[in-house]
Amino acid sequence: MNKYILKRMEAMIVKHVRLSILFLLIACSFYFLHAEFFNQYNFYAWYWLLLVAGKLFEYLGIIILATPIFEFVNLRRELKKNEQAKKRNQKISGN
Repeated sequence: MNKYILKRMEAMIVKHVRLSILFLLIACSFYFLHAEFFNQYNFYAWYWLLLVAGKLFEYLGIIILATPIFEFVNLRRELKKNEQAKKRNQKISGN
């Protein structure tokens, strides 16, 4: 694979991992606030809001973490198809 493409993919993976960690930390803080509000103050109004917000940030963090993996797989598949097409075109033009 091209070194430029690999560097771009590596930069994208690092960026997505950092963003995913941020979202997962936000989700943890929402879960912590949810537990504190429910145990100490017994605020039922905040119960569902904090729980849903925590789940939302948790799913966003996981999705953002998984995105570069699928992008990398798609990129490799596309590069293999391009290489096969080049070989096929060279065979056709060589004959």
